[in-house]
This record gives sequence, structure tokens and C-alpha cells, in this order.
Amino acid sequence: MIIRDMAKSRKSNRMKMTGYPTHRFLRYKLEHNPSDTGQDNHYIDLARDLSAMNKRKYDQGRLYGVSSFTLHDNQSALDIMIAGLRHNWPTYSAYRMARRVWKKQVNASGYKGSWQQFIVALSRDMVTDPDSPLPLDTENFSCKRGEWMLSQLSYALPDGNEANAGIVMTGATNADTAAQAPTGTTNNTIGANDSTHGPMYVRNVSQGNGISMQSPSFSGTISAFDEWSSARPDISNSPNEVPTMDGSLFAQMLQSPQDYGGAGYIDEILDRQEEEGDHPPYAQDLAGLDDSGTNDGLWIYREARFATGQKTIMTPGAEIPLGLLKVVTDGSAGTAYLDIEVAPGGYKGVHALEV
Repeated sequence: MIIRDMAKSRKSNRMKMTGYPTHRFLRYKLEHNPSDTGQDNHYIDLARDLSAMNKRKYDQGRLYGVSSFTLHDNQSALDIMIAGLRHNWPTYSAYRMARRVWKKQVNASGYKGSWQQFIVALSRDMVTDPDSPLPLDTENFSCKRGEWMLSQLSYALPDGNEANAGIVMTGATNADTAAQAPTGTTNNTIGANDSTHGPMYVRNVSQGNGISMQSPSFSGTISAFDEWSSARPDISNSPNEVPTMDGSLFAQMLQSPQDYGGAGYIDEILDRQEEEGDHPPYAQDLAGLDDSGTNDGLWIYREARFATGQKTIMTPGAEIPLGLLKVVTDGSAGTAYLDIEVAPGGYKGVHALEV
């Protein structure tokens, strides 16, 4: 009897849902309004949208896994690139340095909001560009969202005033005021109704349960890559080498005419060795600012080009540092949709490794 009850209990448990019930499927409307170059940028923050969809806080400071990207274009007119930060040590070193400075200022204040977290932008353009799509349902209504505020650093100006600059990852530090656009209506700052886009960053200035969303402006932007590169000590062009090796004791021991075809043969080897291997196999600017920093350049994860008559393309996913994406559409004016399936995992139901 007891054995049967235990077996029944185990069977019953197998039928129960465990873990976090998590909605991992995000659809975005990409409204392509080409500029002089024919391209249009669209910015996505997976942590922001997972938080809004699942009614729980997802931290941005993680490496998010995406299972797949699916693109839909009824006109078959657009080329689409999906890009983001490089998944390498300079990216996370610059990010952690900026986070340490921010935490130091927050701790000095003696107060931290219950849901406050360190939030950065890909670039200054992510702050000022009005094209920040929101997750949609079948009726093209976006989900309602809450406060999502770009983290800032405070510093003194030469005239004695104080500036509050938003933190971005790439590009040069820029002291010019950066206004978040669009300034916002109730629909596009909160979501729902027929709003498919809204400002990337909004602040709720009400107290308690009140809602009064505003699009913030910043006195400038501070680039984590730019400041990190300036703060890092220079790396010497080559390790310390013995200026000449021909007269060393070890070199004399190696010289054996019968083994090396003549007394001078080893000298040629030593001369060659003095010139090889004393420079790293990568550019010596630590952050790679020439190709991923000061020019706001990002790295392409996936690219899709629709053939004539083709309306849907599915591509494999990727690991997305900080969950930050830039989607670039190219072609004549039109509309496309992007479906993102975030990979399942152990962080509140999704795959997201802590940075």
C-alpha cells in the first residue's frame, strides 16, 4: 500500500509545472524609414522586455542566450542585420569598470531603489534614436511596461555645476546634452493600445503606485569603452628581449656544425627568432576602439536577405552580451517583423549567465 502511494505521488509530481512560468517569445515591428544611406536602426533590450512581459525584474548585466531569430517581410524588400557587442574580455572589463564607479556613487548616497539596477546603452544613438520597438501581440498592441532607466554618473563641471551623464558602451564620451526621443505620449511611454514603439528609457516620477512616465534627458553620455581604454595602462609593444642573442652562453652551446650545417647556421635562426613572436596577434588598442568603440561600430550576429517572393526567414540564435541588440534594416521603405525566442535556462526561466 505504501509503495503504491509513493509511486502515485512520484507520477503526480511529474505532471506538475515546476520552475518559473516564463514567456520567452518576443515579437517586434520594424518600421523601416530609410535615411540617405537607405538604412534604419532599431534598438532592443531583452532584459527590459522580458521584465515587462513576465512581470518580474530581469537584470541586464547578463549574457542572454537566443535560440532563434525569425524575420517576416511581406514585401520581400528588406535586408536585415542583427548586431551587438563582442563576447570577449574587453567588453566585460569595460562594463565592470563602469559598474564599479556607478555602485560607488550609489553607495555614497546611502539609498537605492528596490528595483534599481545598472543599465547601459549600446551607444549614444540608442539613447536618442526614436526607434525602440516594444513586444507586440496578435493585434499589434504592445505590452505595458514599467520604469527602465539608463544609469548615470555624476561629475562636476568647470563652472561648478553638476552633470549627470548616461552610460553607453561604445562611441566616444560626449558632453553634449542627449535627449531621449520621442518625448512620449501616454501610449508610447507605457505601451499597449496601438503603440508599437516608444522611448528606450522611461522614468516613473510618481510616488507609490502612481504612474507618471517621462522620457529623460541627459547632460551627456559617458562611453565605458572610451573611458576604460584611457584608464588602462599602456601595454609595451613587445616583451623585454635580450638585444642580441648571438653571444649568449646558451647560444654557444647550441652551435654545432655537424648538427646545423655549419657554424653560422644557428646565427640565422637566432636572428629570425629576434623578429618573430614579440607582438600579439591582435591590435594593441585594448578596447578595439578603431573598429568597435569610438565609431559606434557593433558586430553582426546574423544577416538575412529576402529573395523575391520570400516572406519568412529563420536563422539560428546567438549569445547576446547584456541582451542589447541593434537591428539594421536596409532597402526601400517598408515594414517587417522580428520574432526572438529567448533560450530556456536557469535564470528565471531563461538562459542568462551573470557578467
